[in-house]
Formats: sequence, C-alpha cells, structure tokens
Amino acid sequence: MNRRLAKAYLFRDQLTQLWTYTYEANARRFLTTWVLALRWQRLPAFEKLATLLLTHLGGILAYCHVKVPFGGGGHQRNIRAMLRRGRGYRIMRTCS
Repeated sequence: MNRRLAKAYLFRDQLTQLWTYTYEANARRFLTTWVLALRWQRLPAFEKLATLLLTHLGGILAYCHVKVPFGGGGHQRNIRAMLRRGRGYRIMRTCS
C-alpha cells in the first residue's frame, strides 16, 4: 500500500475525533497536536485543511458547547414537499 495514502487515511480518521469533544481546551489541544503531527508528513491537501481549520478555530470551539447537526434530511424533505405542491402552477402574464 502507498505510505502517503495510508498516512492520509490515518489523519482523516484521527480528525473525526475532533467533533466528539465537549470541552474547548481538549478540542484545542487535540487540533494543535494534530497540526503539529501533520507538519512533517508532506501532504499538501491536509496542510491546506489544517490552515482552514485554524482560521475557523472559533467556530469549531463553539461547536463544543452547542452541537448543531451538520445536515440531516429534514431540509431536503421540506424542499421536496414544496416542489410537489408547486407543480402545475403557471406564470400568469398580464395582457397589455
């Protein structure tokens, strides 16, 4: 197996642990050690991800307090229902 690919999968799996923290200090410590471990691995995509995560550190740490779900299908179901109800309508043009 490709070593760089294996490292990338390892770092990806480690990063999923970030979303489980409930204390800001622990999340900050985890993220800084993750970025420091990433420094010598020569994975450019993960280096870009690390800088992105560090620029949005405030929002990530706020997630520790208020766990807002990332997606969920509720919004998609509502949009589909609105489209179903709206079928058959036509644009009424005014005659001048």
